[in-house]
Amino acid sequence: MPKTSKKTYFDELWLKDERLGQWLQQVPKDRTCFRCKLCSKVLSVEAIKSHESNAKHRGLAAVAFAAAPIQSFLQPSTLSSALGESQSHASSSTTELSITATSAASNLGVFNDDARTRAEILWVLKIIDSNYSFNSSECVPLLLQSMFPDSEVAKNFSCSESKARYMATFGLAPYLLELLMDKVKDDCFVLLFDESLNIKVQQKQLDIYLRFWNGNEVQSRYFTSIFMGHARAVDIEEDLKKGIESLQKANLLQLSMDGPNVNWKVFEDLQSEIQLENGKNLLNVGSCGLHVIHGAFRSAMSETGWDIETLLTSAYRLFKDSPARREDFSSISTNHLFPLKFVVHRWVENVRVLERFLEVLPDLRKYTLFVMEKKLSDPHNKSFDTVKGGCQDLLAEPKLNFALTLAKQQSLLHNSKRTQLSKVDLRDRSHHKQVDLGFSAEMYLQSAEFRKMKISDKDVLGIRISAKAALITFTEKVLEKSPMRYPLARSISCLDPHFIAQSPDACKTMLTRMLKSLVDAKRLQGSVCDEILQQFEHFMRSVLSSELLQFKPGQDRLDIFLHDKMCTPYPKLWMAVRMALLLSHGQATIERGFSVNKKVVIENQQTKNLIARRLIKDHIIQAGGILQVSITKQMMISVRSARSRYSQYLADKKECEVKERAHMKRKAELDAIEELRMKTKRLKSDIDALHISVKKYAEKCETTGDLTYIAKSNSLRRTADEKEEELKKVNEELDAKIEKYKQ
Repeated sequence: MPKTSKKTYFDELWLKDERLGQWLQQVPKDRTCFRCKLCSKVLSVEAIKSHESNAKHRGLAAVAFAAAPIQSFLQPSTLSSALGESQSHASSSTTELSITATSAASNLGVFNDDARTRAEILWVLKIIDSNYSFNSSECVPLLLQSMFPDSEVAKNFSCSESKARYMATFGLAPYLLELLMDKVKDDCFVLLFDESLNIKVQQKQLDIYLRFWNGNEVQSRYFTSIFMGHARAVDIEEDLKKGIESLQKANLLQLSMDGPNVNWKVFEDLQSEIQLENGKNLLNVGSCGLHVIHGAFRSAMSETGWDIETLLTSAYRLFKDSPARREDFSSISTNHLFPLKFVVHRWVENVRVLERFLEVLPDLRKYTLFVMEKKLSDPHNKSFDTVKGGCQDLLAEPKLNFALTLAKQQSLLHNSKRTQLSKVDLRDRSHHKQVDLGFSAEMYLQSAEFRKMKISDKDVLGIRISAKAALITFTEKVLEKSPMRYPLARSISCLDPHFIAQSPDACKTMLTRMLKSLVDAKRLQGSVCDEILQQFEHFMRSVLSSELLQFKPGQDRLDIFLHDKMCTPYPKLWMAVRMALLLSHGQATIERGFSVNKKVVIENQQTKNLIARRLIKDHIIQAGGILQVSITKQMMISVRSARSRYSQYLADKKECEVKERAHMKRKAELDAIEELRMKTKRLKSDIDALHISVKKYAEKCETTGDLTYIAKSNSLRRTADEKEEELKKVNEELDAKIEKYKQ
């Protein structure tokens, strides 16, 4: 064991020590440090003793040497050839195998560092792709060495928890961000944003995505996240500008968002700013259409007054996390199914929830009946009372079936005259027909079972009236907020291959309207529009209808299809089509990102690490898996520079903390000075008031001859003298603090 001294240097004899030699390693060209092979750390030689007693080190050593050591897999003859002159320093108590293995470890030949870096990058990618914690890197280097004793990569693999973290945050993430920005910086792009609550961080997380052309296809990629407290329009606008400050704002083509008023205020403010700076306008095709449909459906169901939302939610909560109730329900159920979770803000996606509820409704009625007859225990909660009320409603089936029919309808407004629908007065009864509740609901109302219930025609008419009100409300909400209101959104349908094949004249008219929108937004010169229309006519004549009809919307990509057909032969036309295809019509990509956020977030996670994980995860998904990620020389250089970036980050952070502490100290000194000044002012005011009172009582004594006034006057004079003495001390303290502050 080395002795403590002012200057201690590494001694090669330590490597032959039976205890130290198992984990100790010499650092090349630095005799003042050592490297621990178990912990993958480089420390000063003075710390050998303390490091050996470290709890974490002892734990790793226990794992490492519990099984057969790595040296037992090595050939002694091979190792002996690498001994060289180091054998002369071996002590007599050290075994030959220990000497051989230690010397071999310290005399490794030339090793390909790229192979090790590649392996470490793949491991970090695996951590992030599988949503592992960085702590999962503990013991991995040792494990790989044990698994692959003959692998040079495994022997040199070094990726501890801290290294994996800074490799991801300061190596891979900056490289991938720069790669993404290179694709966007000189081209048009669409900005997508949405915020959600990050429960772990307890802040709102504003995710920003970019939509841009990459080769022959449009991609939507995660860019960054901003964390905030308030989400007012001014806050969101400032954070958005901060997030894309490295990009050219003039290339921003569209702002894709959902439909709250605060987002529209952000759109208007950003639109005004871009127009003032560059003379251009943002293209507008409305907010996310899916959000509009969900909101319209919810408003329609609320208009009926049936409160289906509460019924479905209560049915799920009644049996959630309650084994006893689930057992009671299963004992009387015929199919052993339970209600599914109802999502309030995803009405149209609750088709399966409605179907399941209708399926288990007979069993729910039986369950509530048994509870009321005291054959089963009473839950005694609000959810049961709501479910019981719903089960007692004899018209529950037609109501639920109508909601199911409406939710299943793919496009209530899909017809050739959709642009004229907005001109119809939906409240005008002359346009109303008998309301169709849907096949299942109508069949139930005509069934013998329903007739036996002897429900009045008035009650049935009430359902039809409520259903009509729901349909009117749904249609009004869709027409009020849907993309149908925007000419650009309607005219883009001229790029539908099937529509081009079937109605070329109508497509040309729509393309003219689309070009007008682009010219009005200063995104296209009006002088090229005639040539664009000519090229479009030539395109429709030259491309066979059979080729256009072969396009399958559910399988083929429209951007790739039109790129292959238009890009080279029709460059002017492609210039306009390229912008139209870049427009975003929904928030599906960014909504899916919220699910990714929930998987990658952990307790006490720094926001910088979370953003890095999201960037890397998005790149892996885009590449098609870990093994499809291209590990280039530039990526490896960035990863190797991660340690220096991390050190600089820590230094900058420490410097900021020092400055912050100094600032807080100066602020505290200023506050103390201000407090003393206020105290001086108060004392002076009190002294002046006391002197006035002293004079007043003395005058009263002279006029009345009452000696009590002179006693009061003397008492106040003494108080004034005490306060003057206190004022003197305060002034001295104030002068001292001011002098100290000036230094």
